[in-house]
Order: sequence, then C-alpha cells, then structure tokens
Amino acid sequence: MSLERLINHPQHRVLLALILLASLVTHFIYFGWPDSSIIDEINFGKYLSSYFTQQYYLDVHPPLGKLIVAGFASLFDFEPILYGTDWRQEYTDGNYLILRFMPSLFGAALPLIIYLLVFQWWKDHKLAFFIALLIVFENALITQTRLLFWDSFSLCFGFASLLFYSYYRERRRWRYLILCGLFSGAAFSVKWTALSFVALPILIEAIDFLWRRLGWQDLVKTSTVVLSMASLVYVSVFYVHFSLLPLSGTGNAFMSEEFRRGLEGNRYTEDKKAEPQLSFVQKFSELNRRMYLTNQRMRD
Repeated sequence: MSLERLINHPQHRVLLALILLASLVTHFIYFGWPDSSIIDEINFGKYLSSYFTQQYYLDVHPPLGKLIVAGFASLFDFEPILYGTDWRQEYTDGNYLILRFMPSLFGAALPLIIYLLVFQWWKDHKLAFFIALLIVFENALITQTRLLFWDSFSLCFGFASLLFYSYYRERRRWRYLILCGLFSGAAFSVKWTALSFVALPILIEAIDFLWRRLGWQDLVKTSTVVLSMASLVYVSVFYVHFSLLPLSGTGNAFMSEEFRRGLEGNRYTEDKKAEPQLSFVQKFSELNRRMYLTNQRMRD
C-alpha cells in the first residue's frame, strides 16, 4: 500500500487521528509549564534571537532547529533574548510560549511517523498503533519535546527519512530515495548525532550488496542520491544562516581574523586595506571546523 493510499484508508485515518489527538494532549496540556528556563533554554533562545538582531553567534549544533523556531517566532511580536540574560530566568511574558511551540508540535507529530514506519515494516495496524502509543506516552520524549530543545526536529526528520527509504526499498522509485536524502539531511542539519540517519540506508544497501541481493549499481545509486541530497540540505541551511547574520556578534571571538573581516561593525570594517570577505565555502569550512573543535573540548 502506497503512503497516499494508507493515509486515505478509513481504518488508518481513524487510528492516525486517535494517535494525533493523544499526542497533542500530552504535548500541549499545561503548555508553558514550567514558566522558567530549563537547562539550556535561555542559551538556545539567545542563539535564535541573533537572527532578529543579525549579530553573528556560534553554537555547537547546526542551525536548522534554530532557524525553524526563529521563522515561527517572526510571525509574532517576538522580543529577542539578549546576551547577558541569566539562564535561570523566570518568564514574565508569553515570549517563551512562542519558542516552545514548534518543538512541541514536532514532538506531537513523531508518533504519527512511527505508526507509518512500523506499519510499513510489519503490515500490522494493531502493532503500529500500539508502538505509536508507547511513543505518545513515553515520559522522557514528552519532557524533552515540550521545551526549547532540538531533539524533536532531528527525530521527526530522521524517522521520516527511514520511512521514505522503506518505501524506496519496496518500490525502488526515485522520489522516495530523494525524499530519504532530503529528510536525513534535515535531521543532520539540526544535530550532528543524526548522522546515523544518513548512514543507515547506505549501510543497509551495502549489506544487501555483500549478500548479493543487490547489484553494485544499486549501492552506488543509493549512496550518491542520499549523500548528495543530504549535503544539499546541509549546505543550504548554512547559506541561509550566514545571510541572516551579517553583523559582528558574540561569535566573533571564536573565529579567525579573516572570518571577522567579512562581518559588518567590527574593527576591520573601516580598514580600507582589509582583505575582501571570505567566500561561502571558506566560511562554511571554518565554522564547521570550529563547531567540531568546540564539541571535542566539551567532551574532554
């Protein structure tokens, strides 16, 4: 059964509606509680606020999650969170509700994706419904996805990529493989830990090739499409990221002098002898290298 026919099937539509209703309740009941910052919420809020002030920042995670929340916040009278704000902030207005909405919405959507994925694997709607309900009421997931964290984005995108890969394995249609690559790239563009979603389809195809269930052409096709689509998404996200942050900011301290020359409002701006701005490729390479090194230092 194709994805379109499954969603339009009366039995599946009822089960999907029940899952969605239960998931919306668990993610939006007492929405906004607690009304104070939890762990890194304020820091994440500062990072995405930079898209409103246009001041360059540095975070160890890729920017897609922050771009999604910032894009949603731009629809409202969102007040940017300024650097220097205490991380133990007590919220006094509805600003934080705007920031928590998209992570909660994606968290509510995750059980639907799990239902579709389990049904695709085992063709058993009762089993799919049961496992989806386990995800709906999984306490750690509920907690994690009701706050300003990025996990709900990477999980939704990642499991959606596996869903499309499962359809590709069954039908070998290009569109499913392309969607697999795009969604796995989106997951990786939220958190690097989602790299497994990019690698898994290639690994499965490689195993099938070794067991002679697939030809080398199939392995090359899957690897090329998934990697190229994932890379396209990842690079595009950083292109948007740089375009929205043309001004000097707190991230300057982590970057090279050459990188800082490309930002407006720094001490190099009025230096007529300053070298031209870096190209996108150079900025992309330096930022990703800096993110990696910062991640490594945090683990030590």
